[in-house]
Amino acid sequence: MKTKAKNKVLGVFLACMLVIGLFPTTVLAVGGTSVKINGQELNSGELYQYGEGTALFDSQTNTLTLDNATIEQNNNQPVFRIRGALTIELKGSNTINSTDQRVIYAGTSSGSVADITIKGTNEDKLTITTNEDAIQTDGGNITIDGCILDITSHNWGRYCSIFSK
Repeated sequence: MKTKAKNKVLGVFLACMLVIGLFPTTVLAVGGTSVKINGQELNSGELYQYGEGTALFDSQTNTLTLDNATIEQNNNQPVFRIRGALTIELKGSNTINSTDQRVIYAGTSSGSVADITIKGTNEDKLTITTNEDAIQTDGGNITIDGCILDITSHNWGRYCSIFSK
């Protein structure tokens, strides 16, 4: 009888230790960079089709690669919502269209402050058409490195369509 009680206590103890042992992994995963496009969180290493092109997020390098992608806003959220620092690497000609929301947003309402880097070669391009801010980060830095960035912001363009506060 005592052996059964000891086994039950041991089983409960081991189950609790397993849950506690997994907790730090969960906490670390929450603190990493995440990217949502039109509200859909991208899984690392999974290729997503946008128009004739693709998007690929790598959580190891915090890099989102856009390869000839055409992304249309389809809900009332920023097209890209970023938590954590992110590099957007361009391949070919990429287009993002948004009618009523920011296009690329990393800031307090997305859960953290983040730096945004957009890079490519002098032949790689990102065209953004929007009625709001094109790129915004609250407290982070925005870096454009080697690529072509063409922004048309119908409502906010007269002030600043790249915004970092």
